[in-house]
Amino acid sequence: MGNALGLAVLVSVAELGASGLSGRALLAHRVSMALSGSTLMMAPALLLVFALIVVPAARRHRAEQRGRTPLQTRPIIPDAQA
Repeated sequence: MGNALGLAVLVSVAELGASGLSGRALLAHRVSMALSGSTLMMAPALLLVFALIVVPAARRHRAEQRGRTPLQTRPIIPDAQA
């Protein structure tokens, strides 16, 4: 479902500003817009990966270096223990 949504967004972005173009110019414009749109969609995905995978892994590593288990570390959200 995520792939379908991404493809729909890219197709919509590729259609922007394509009026008056035809042939190779239209194809080049659509490819350029699709690549630009996909780049803009990958930037937040990269930030999410960093925030949800890299940062917690680094916290676990630091906790292990201090001799604690990951369960003994402080939670990211203080109220999450309830």
